[in-house]
Amino acid sequence: MSSHLIKVGFSYILTKYFVIGINFVRSLVVATALGPASLGEYALIVLIVEYINYSNLGIFHAMNKEVSISIGKDEKKNYIKQVINNTFSFQALNSLFLGLLFLLFYLLELYGFFENKVFDSKYLIYIFILGLVYQIKSFIFVHLRLFDEFTDIIKIELLSSIFVFIGVYCFV
Repeated sequence: MSSHLIKVGFSYILTKYFVIGINFVRSLVVATALGPASLGEYALIVLIVEYINYSNLGIFHAMNKEVSISIGKDEKKNYIKQVINNTFSFQALNSLFLGLLFLLFYLLELYGFFENKVFDSKYLIYIFILGLVYQIKSFIFVHLRLFDEFTDIIKIELLSSIFVFIGVYCFV
């Protein structure tokens, strides 16, 4: 058991440093390709996506707490499933609300009720999709941590970092 834990820990550390390296190179690519004005727009979009993460109101941390104190108890298996399902349902409804809010802002600008000079509103759908993917990733990470699936976390983190790097490189 301890040798498996050491392997997983070592793999996680190596992957984390590799991901940090990829993210550093990605930051350099973005800064070089965009220039000052567009880099500011990019930073605003990243900020919006990060704040979308707070829209879950800490439900993932609450799930983590509730499940972790009940895990391993046979009489609590149904309760654990219920907590996980409620968390997923809450986040699905929350994402639906955010999607409608983004759609409202897009339509209000489209029909001329206000003008957004910060960034092009056609990007709102992409921002929403990025936020949605980030929420799903957060849910999956908490779920995998609860059930000690650390190798899956490592794989997902590495693949997502590589995917984001390729996406930024191709589109920037």
